[in-house]
Amino acid sequence: MTPSCARVRLWVPPLPTMQRDKLQFGFYVLAVLSAAIVFLLVYGFPVSPALPGSIPDSNPRPWNAGRPGLVERLMTYLQREDSPQDVLKDQLSNEIPAGPERNSSGRRIHGSVPVACRTNDVSEVLAMQPIKFLPEYKNPCWREEVVQPADDMYHGNLFANYSYRYEKIFRTFRQQWAKRLDRFRLRCLPYFFIAGMPKCGSTDLYHRLIAHPDVAAPPVKESHWWGKNRYGWCLNYTSHIPFSDYVDLFDGAAMQIADSNPEGHDLNTFHTKITGDASVSTLWANEDWWKNPENCGLLEPRFTNAHYLHHVIPQARVIVLLRNPTDRLYSDFLFFHQLEKSPQDFHRDVESSIHQLTQCMQEMGVRNCIYNSSLSSNSRVRLRLGLYHVYLQEWLTQFPRNQVTVIRLEDYAARPLLTIKHVRKFLGLRELTEREDKVILRQPKVNTRRLSDRKLGRMLASTRELLDNFYRPYNVKLALLLEDDRFLWNDVEYI
Repeated sequence: MTPSCARVRLWVPPLPTMQRDKLQFGFYVLAVLSAAIVFLLVYGFPVSPALPGSIPDSNPRPWNAGRPGLVERLMTYLQREDSPQDVLKDQLSNEIPAGPERNSSGRRIHGSVPVACRTNDVSEVLAMQPIKFLPEYKNPCWREEVVQPADDMYHGNLFANYSYRYEKIFRTFRQQWAKRLDRFRLRCLPYFFIAGMPKCGSTDLYHRLIAHPDVAAPPVKESHWWGKNRYGWCLNYTSHIPFSDYVDLFDGAAMQIADSNPEGHDLNTFHTKITGDASVSTLWANEDWWKNPENCGLLEPRFTNAHYLHHVIPQARVIVLLRNPTDRLYSDFLFFHQLEKSPQDFHRDVESSIHQLTQCMQEMGVRNCIYNSSLSSNSRVRLRLGLYHVYLQEWLTQFPRNQVTVIRLEDYAARPLLTIKHVRKFLGLRELTEREDKVILRQPKVNTRRLSDRKLGRMLASTRELLDNFYRPYNVKLALLLEDDRFLWNDVEYI
């Protein structure tokens, strides 16, 4: 989900009349100019100044969508290692400066921008040493010494700057830590990830899965750290959120896991309780790949979320929910748009997106274009998310096949209990009684289509035909990748 541009209103004092003192009028002008200068320094100019080395973007993002202010842009430019002459030369030749691997083509097209690279730099995640997880815990956990009082915990966590909800969560954690007198505390990461796709039933499956007694629910379903918030997406890209802040989010689950020992304080007892992360963006959100030093200077990412997550949690279990990509796109369009939302609007946007994506793929290749931030921000429909095989290929090259399970929403909707039992077996969870299963199945469905959206009706028949024809060859590649012809979706028209 792309954050909308916030409207910023400047307070302007009432204009003094001609009869008032000229000095008062001078203060009025000074106040307005001061407010305007502060606004521009904080949010940046609507049109970036033509600094040496800047290249106009043919597909610009909204001016206030994560752009740094004037001071930050000037500092970034002054800190560049290459000279203005080199920058100008690169601009005229349209070449990308040498990165970890020099590109042979180097054309600036569809949002690719020349950047200076430091070949010895690596991102925070790749720089991490392997974590030694405790063998007596099924969930990936380790112990850390408590070095600060409970009141001082989480004060620097950047998630707390995002919303009051996170601040409330950390306040609760502090209260819980104040009651614990342990010298060491258990830290945990997710054992499983429900990682895709949007509008494919992930929220409903998540709520039925955490109803299992051996699953410790984190305080939030989706932190979006791996795909978006590592780069500060929720903070409008004003600051990166470090790995330690992400770990803090699972402290509540870690307490549950630590307290789940059926034999009291016997540390030799194997703890079977697990926790998870249901951020569906983990599978596909790689648009900020170029911000990682190890990807610098490339036209497409060498390292994606799959590589980073495997580096930290190689034993993670990955659950992927998919859906007929044509139906997924229409549901996604209805859910994320408030204006210009009708079957006719959808058809118009689909035609435009197919034209843009097809042209990009012909010139730059499929993988380059589905991870292209400029292309994605200039389309009202997320057409690229339906190219499932490209995203899954990333994960299946990093994780063994038995650590990744792929589920169709159509099958989950038709046989929910069978799907839930399949996921439990995949995660190694014990089976529940028939009575417990009935309680879980009686839970109301979560995140279903709104009544106002249902009243809009189905997509136009011409739109469905257009999308089916576009997605058909990619569905074939998906079916071949998974060795399962159900992912051709020939057995389902729509749901």
